[in-house]
Amino acid sequence: MLEEWPIVFKEMFRTARSGLPRGALAGLVAIGLGLAAAQGAPDQVAVPTLASLQALYRRPAAIPFPAANPYSDAKLRLGQALFFDPRLSRSNATSCASCHNPALGWEDGLRRARGDHANTLRRASPTILNLAWAEPLMWDGRKDSLEDQALGPVTDAGEMNQPLDELVAELGAVPGYRRMFGEAFGQEQVTGEGIAAALATF
Repeated sequence: MLEEWPIVFKEMFRTARSGLPRGALAGLVAIGLGLAAAQGAPDQVAVPTLASLQALYRRPAAIPFPAANPYSDAKLRLGQALFFDPRLSRSNATSCASCHNPALGWEDGLRRARGDHANTLRRASPTILNLAWAEPLMWDGRKDSLEDQALGPVTDAGEMNQPLDELVAELGAVPGYRRMFGEAFGQEQVTGEGIAAALATF
C-alpha cells in the first residue's frame, strides 16, 4: 500500500502541530521517518488515497464469535442481565457496568478504577467497545479471549471480589436465572463457564 501514497508528511505535521500534544507529534514524526526509510525516500513520504483508507478501515461484515461460544439471542439476553447485575460482586453493590458504564463510553471516566468497596485500583477501566476484534486482552495481554477474561474482574479480590462458587450458588437460587440459563445453554443449571460465555457474548 505504501507505493500508492504521494508526498505530504510536511503538510500533515504543519496542520497537526497546533492541536497535538508534543508526544503525539513526535510519534507522527517517528512514523513518518519509518515509512520514508521503508520506501527508500528519506525526504518524501506518501499519503494514502481515500480508496486505500476505505479499504483498510472498512467495517467488518459480521461480528466474529468463537466456535466454542456461538451467538444466540438467549445468550445475549443472559449476558446483558449478568453485566448489569450487582450480585456479581461480593458486596452486591458493584456490577460490570459500574466500571464499564454505557453512558460514559463503556468506561467509568476515572483516572483509576474503583473496586467493590470504593478502593482505588492500579489502572483505569478501558472501554469494552469493539472487543470482539481485540486480542490479546488485559493491559499485559495475559488473556487470550473474552471468555477467558470475563470472570477475571469478578473473582479478583481487589475488583468485584466474588468467589466463583459463591456466585454460582447465589445465581442458581434465582428462578429467573435458571430459566435464562436453560434458554441459553439447554439446561437450567448456572455454571461459571456459562456466566463467562454469556458475558463474552454480550
